[in-house]
Amino acid sequence: MIVINDDIRVMKQEFKGKSYVSIRKWYQDNGEWKPGKQGINLKMEEWEEFLNKLEAIKEDLKA
Repeated sequence: MIVINDDIRVMKQEFKGKSYVSIRKWYQDNGEWKPGKQGINLKMEEWEEFLNKLEAIKEDLKA
């Protein structure tokens, strides 16, 4: 698991035999960190496509 900041985390997850990258907001409940409803799960192919387009995304966001 990679912690982006206190409440955003990225991790690899398995579901029904398939791998996903989960980017999710977390929250604290009585001192315990729990995953929230806000987030996205990307198939590994989608994650690779995202990474391949990351520079174009960065440039577009600067405009």
